Amino acid sequence: MEKMSVYSAEGQIITTLTLLSSRYSDHKKLLVIQTEELRRIEDAEPLSGAFIEILPEERYPLGEGEYWIEDLKGLSAVRHEDGAPLGKLVDVATAGENDIYVIRDDSGNDHYIPAVKQFVAEVN
Repeated sequence: MEKMSVYSAEGQIITTLTLLSSRYSDHKKLLVIQTEELRRIEDAEPLSGAFIEILPEERYPLGEGEYWIEDLKGLSAVRHEDGAPLGKLVDVATAGENDIYVIRDDSGNDHYIPAVKQFVAEVN
């Protein structure tokens, strides 16, 4: 059985769980996992808001135009019209309907760009 670490928002390991099964719900955009240690919803509630790490080779396939956040981090952002550098993508904020790309310029300033076709011409 595979072990899975659970992390706090600060990156500290909270606990390690034994993974029994998992499935992804496209409809709910939710990963559902079953573990040996957490048998009831009440057992899992204290872990609400925690993070798990999914290794790249264990990721489920994404649809067209969907990307894993970790794969986007570090990409260069350029202005579509003239290719002028804007900075590096350092994070993706998830808020509301659309994600927000956090682009850090060479001066260390963060710029927030909605992750929609109107503002992001392509990702490669």
